[in-house]
Amino acid sequence: MNSKAVNRWLSLGMAWLPVVVFGVEYLSALGQEWWLNEQYSYGFVVPILAVYLVALRWGERPNPVVPGLQKLRMLPAILWVGLAAVWFPLRLVLIANPDWRSAMWAMALLCVGGILLQTLLRGGWGWVWHFLGPILLLLLAVPWPGDIEQPLVQSLMRVVAGMTVEVLNLAGVYAEQSGNLIRLSTGLVGVEEACSGVRSLQSTLMAAVFLGCLYRFPAWMRLGLIAMGLLLSLLLNIARTLTLTALTIRSGPQYMEQIHDPLGHAVAIVAFLLLLACAFLFARWRGNATPAALHAPEGTKPIAGWFGGVSFLTVWIAGMLLSHAWFSIHEAPVDNRLRTELAWSKLGYEIDFPPFPSGVKGMLRYSEGLHARWKARSGAEWTVFAFSWDRGTISSFAGVHRPEVCLPSAGLSKVADAPPLLWEYTQKKINFSVGVYALDRWPVHVFYGLWSSAQDAAIPLATTAGERIAQAFAGQRVQDRHVLQIVLVGSSDIETSRREVQAFLDQAVQITTVR
Repeated sequence: MNSKAVNRWLSLGMAWLPVVVFGVEYLSALGQEWWLNEQYSYGFVVPILAVYLVALRWGERPNPVVPGLQKLRMLPAILWVGLAAVWFPLRLVLIANPDWRSAMWAMALLCVGGILLQTLLRGGWGWVWHFLGPILLLLLAVPWPGDIEQPLVQSLMRVVAGMTVEVLNLAGVYAEQSGNLIRLSTGLVGVEEACSGVRSLQSTLMAAVFLGCLYRFPAWMRLGLIAMGLLLSLLLNIARTLTLTALTIRSGPQYMEQIHDPLGHAVAIVAFLLLLACAFLFARWRGNATPAALHAPEGTKPIAGWFGGVSFLTVWIAGMLLSHAWFSIHEAPVDNRLRTELAWSKLGYEIDFPPFPSGVKGMLRYSEGLHARWKARSGAEWTVFAFSWDRGTISSFAGVHRPEVCLPSAGLSKVADAPPLLWEYTQKKINFSVGVYALDRWPVHVFYGLWSSAQDAAIPLATTAGERIAQAFAGQRVQDRHVLQIVLVGSSDIETSRREVQAFLDQAVQITTVR
């Protein structure tokens, strides 16, 4: 290979280097969430599908045309440096808050925008429109923001539970809906666990968009395919819930737990196959027509080459090194982790420790989890949940087991918020949020505490956007999470519950260091 050919290939590689880098950043921002959150595990397939669609369209790409940009040779370098100026602080925020979905979305949008920008520089607007669908497909693997996902998914789960109860009652089987749960004479059946979502909803919607891009359907047909995907997901989840209910009635909750996850995976596979059949019928009805490739006039060359690629690579490597140095300088190393221990013998009650369903462990991916309940002498029924997530296991689901998410899903309605309870343990100060709920007219008082090993008494665990950003720029990051949730049912008033919970924390809860 002569030097001219080598230079051409090197120039081509450097020109497309930003796309590779943005792809790496995209996988880095979302890969942990795909691994830890089973609901989004399909995300590993999405980049492969996007590359496959690009490969299919590559031979039909229009000729590169970049009018008006030919004389601006410095433009790629300026644009890449500008993108890096946005990327660097965003990377700091994401490193500090690996469970923050808003930061995931911001990074994913930046990466997709960078890929589209490089496509524009290499081939002009014709290339952007030609490859727009496959590139935007990457956004369907990003976890939905909680403010959107929770209301939507929880509402859909209530629909599934309600329709299942109606079918069971028509069949002469006693069933009662309680939020996302179905109460039977033999036990409870969950439409997924109270904190989770409708199985296969997000993956089915992604499959609908992918098939629409694959078959080059017009917009109205793609919307129809998406609507079919939503309908299929709901119907199959109703069928799945009915199956689990029948198994619970016939064989008991133990057998239902064994079939719970395999049946969920089967729902996702069947939904995709049915959607594929629908797309195939659409294509047959349409006659397999695909839009003709647009070939622009010859004579224009892309402007992104060596200089833009080298500039971007330099800034990216510098940003990687600086972001890691930033946290190394500001935070002390955390070689140990905290562990929440409860001295049950000090309470003087007979404690019941119900096991977690297998789906809860698979969903929350906690490192340690505990569920305890007992009845106090005052008549109040206590339930305690304790979860810990070690460093490297933090996902957005680490913050999903929250009262405002899970309790309404279990049939409780929120009545009011109460002032937080501050609990001091050695050098640690933990704020417990306090909420008042109602369950069949019974008062329910909920205390929820959240903390991290890496944060001392003066710095609360960040929960708002402003706190998360401030801690990132202060060089502090979430390295683990610990949750303690205390639920009292039937307590006379909130002030009595506060005193009893304070006494419980002082008497029975210990936070120890594990080396």
